[in-house]
Amino acid sequence: MTFFRASRTGSFCLIMAVAPFLTASAAEISPPAIVTPSATVTLAEAIQATLAQQPGVEISRQQVLVRQGELQSAGGRFDWVVGSFYSQEVARTSTGAPSPLPSEKRQDISVYGIGAAKQLRNGISISPQVSVVDAKDSLASPAPVSQSNLSLTITVPLLRGLGSKVANAEEKAARAAAEAQQQFARYQLEQLVFETAEAYWNCLAARRNHELLLDSARRAERILESVETLARGGELDSAQRNQARALVSSRRALSEEGDLTYFQSRQALALAMGLTGPQLAAAPDVAGEFPVTIEMEQVRPTVNEKYISEALDRRGDYLATALAIDAQQALLDEAKGNLKPRLDFQLRVGYAGDDRRLNSFRPVYALSNDLAGVNALGSLNLQWPVRNDVARGAFTSQRARTDESRLNLTQAANGITVSVLVALETLRKTLTQYQLGAKAAEGYRQTVLQTNEKMKAGEASLNELIDVEDRYADARRAQISTLRTYAITLARLRLLTGTLSTPTNQSTVFETNTLTSVPFAPDTLSP
Repeated sequence: MTFFRASRTGSFCLIMAVAPFLTASAAEISPPAIVTPSATVTLAEAIQATLAQQPGVEISRQQVLVRQGELQSAGGRFDWVVGSFYSQEVARTSTGAPSPLPSEKRQDISVYGIGAAKQLRNGISISPQVSVVDAKDSLASPAPVSQSNLSLTITVPLLRGLGSKVANAEEKAARAAAEAQQQFARYQLEQLVFETAEAYWNCLAARRNHELLLDSARRAERILESVETLARGGELDSAQRNQARALVSSRRALSEEGDLTYFQSRQALALAMGLTGPQLAAAPDVAGEFPVTIEMEQVRPTVNEKYISEALDRRGDYLATALAIDAQQALLDEAKGNLKPRLDFQLRVGYAGDDRRLNSFRPVYALSNDLAGVNALGSLNLQWPVRNDVARGAFTSQRARTDESRLNLTQAANGITVSVLVALETLRKTLTQYQLGAKAAEGYRQTVLQTNEKMKAGEASLNELIDVEDRYADARRAQISTLRTYAITLARLRLLTGTLSTPTNQSTVFETNTLTSVPFAPDTLSP
């Protein structure tokens, strides 16, 4: 069962009942809780909806179950197998003897047996068996005879198949693959949470941009009012009036475009949250603010190596790639062992019993009556393929897969390193851009006020006012874009360093404050 839990501290916990090496049937799986969004959603509510009903969460869990099922199947070859058999035979043959001798011989043979077999993880197999043959021959032995055989057969591979590296390779590979899938599932959940956070910040930026465009349209209307007043007083001509009217129309058109962009971003957020059907048509608005900017000291260049090291220790997808090497290495050990010829030593030891009572329980009595032994049989069985192309080809292919998995790990490490470095540098640049952008926006705001007064006094033209209004709007848009990039980069840095969630024994815990803060405190990052 999978369910979502919210704590009073604002943390959210996705409990996965697919713990390592635990299986669950489809009948035991409960559907996820449905979260009905309100008219507006906060970041915490968006994450809650994602974990509760995003199909990707259940897909990830099913992938874990697939691997666990494969592990169970791989280990099943070492289970005890119990079998039984029974046969009844009536055989009639001609004796060819003249009369009055019997012309026909009849044999009645009944065979009962039960046995078990088990292969050990070191390659040795054992098979105890109990069998009884109850026979009656109309000529040689008119009285029925029951003969029993109690035996234990031990088969020891002397070359191919000997040792846990070979015999247990598939189970080891399946176990490593199951562990890798669990690590990758954690990364998949973190990625879903990040995608929702990214969509949320994009949506908030689109809303802010739309509000800015609406404000720009209102400011254009106020300019038009001032131009109309000046034109009625003869201070401005009709061309400038027409220019002001065109400005209002263009700003209104831009606000419509901003409204469409905001609608599109709301749909993207709703999709990331896992909303369906009518919920998508009524996608919620976003409520909240961009995260507060951090101090530059927290992401100084000297922390780069620490961030990269932590990422390689924590990232679920990287750990899954490392575990894939273990899986391929186990199969390579098996393929290498299979290059040897097969030479098996088999030893069978047991007792034989006999009973001749005229009673229906005679086959049972034969198991303990007149026992003789110990009987023993030893044999060697050799199979030596001349070219052995099957095993050699399998070894070559598996060796290539193992080498490929190691190269994948190196490539993944390089990719993580670059991504972390880019995210850290992006964070530093956005902090600087935000500080400069705030100064620019304030400067243009003051310039707009001054230019507006100058135009009323006839000391500035309408074009000058429009120009500084445009520059002011651009500066505010740049601020919004910088804050959006900053917020997304904070969340991405968490994803890249594997600190977006906290794995526990059987759960993955998400806390919303991790999305708006750097992964590591400054005092833990001393070079």
